[in-house]
Amino acid sequence: MGYRFLKIFSTDSVYIEPFLRQHPTYRSLSYRELYDLFLKSVLGWNTNYTPALTSLGYQAMDICIDFEFLQKLWAKENGIKYDNRNWLRDIVSAQLKTFQPDVLFLDDLYYFDETQRQFLRDASPKPVKIIGWRASPTSDSEVFKDIDLMLTCTPLFVDQIRDSGARAELIMHAFDPSILDLLPREQKRDLDFTFVGNFVLRNGFHNERLDLIKALLALTKLEVWGGISEPRNPSLQDRILGRLSRDGQKLFQRIGISGALLSTMNQGHRGPQATALMQDYDGRFHEPVLGLEYFKLLSRSKVNLNKHIDCAGEYAGNIRLFEATGMGACLVTDWKVNMPQMFEPDAEVITYRNTEECAEKVRYLLDHEDQLQSIANAGQRRTLRDHTYKRRAEELNDIIHNLMTGE
Repeated sequence: MGYRFLKIFSTDSVYIEPFLRQHPTYRSLSYRELYDLFLKSVLGWNTNYTPALTSLGYQAMDICIDFEFLQKLWAKENGIKYDNRNWLRDIVSAQLKTFQPDVLFLDDLYYFDETQRQFLRDASPKPVKIIGWRASPTSDSEVFKDIDLMLTCTPLFVDQIRDSGARAELIMHAFDPSILDLLPREQKRDLDFTFVGNFVLRNGFHNERLDLIKALLALTKLEVWGGISEPRNPSLQDRILGRLSRDGQKLFQRIGISGALLSTMNQGHRGPQATALMQDYDGRFHEPVLGLEYFKLLSRSKVNLNKHIDCAGEYAGNIRLFEATGMGACLVTDWKVNMPQMFEPDAEVITYRNTEECAEKVRYLLDHEDQLQSIANAGQRRTLRDHTYKRRAEELNDIIHNLMTGE
């Protein structure tokens, strides 16, 4: 018999509001019906472990903690009373008491600081192990010392977290093959060379990525879908609050969290650089896309570009590696020392070490579509064999077993 696994994740109105508009009858749906629709919108990787762990014997559940309508619908169906001024705390407390988890997985530690993590422990009806996730810049990993186990996606991040005194293990991102069933099987690949992603222009994030994109826009026929979050020059108070998204600020106000935590994904923000690129490359620099629309673009792409976050150093591990290959695009990604552990370079994915090599290889692929397709097919086979959430759940099961038994 597996453990009781509860994953609490957060989202943002940039996801929720368009989703609800797409389903105008949502108020007539049950919690389960609306939640299933939310899953099929493929808004992030938040829920991908749950079905895989369930197949391994776990009791598993996901909570989208700041999806207000959905959370209040759960409360209504379960006869839970809450204070509207404190609905988030009241409802998640009731969910913890109802589900009684053994393991609590928090994938957004920008939202859940030590104060909030302690609240979740106190609200749990029995002792609970907390697993956290972090794979982005962190100025002080010592803030994770209260977490029973940190998971991250590259050896570099594992070492950094361990050096701070916290326990950490490696588990890579993956791909959910069920996404393939949500899109037409015979999708025409009518986009030659694409990048689909965002640019956070803060220290350690995506500055190098944006430099690469600008160069490739000039050197190739690259098309880009993405938003650029640019730094401003606010007052000290604004700088602190500015580290949080608008919904993040509301969330912290509701649950009483203080402290200057980072929030990086200001989705769709169009600052001066984004505006300039849209003007300079009219028709080739597009607004960002979300959820299933993101995967549709990957399914239309012949060649898809990847460039890791600046702080990744010499190690690969971002989620695009597996999403692009899983969708059958030919992935062109920056060379990293651990790439051969995931894909065979220049056989299952194409690697580059600088801008010129990247442009040259892309041009070659587009001129030799048989080779392009062969590499794309090999990359997809590798991902569907070795890099699915079913495979990762098996790894996570071992990690959880060791955590719970003290091994």
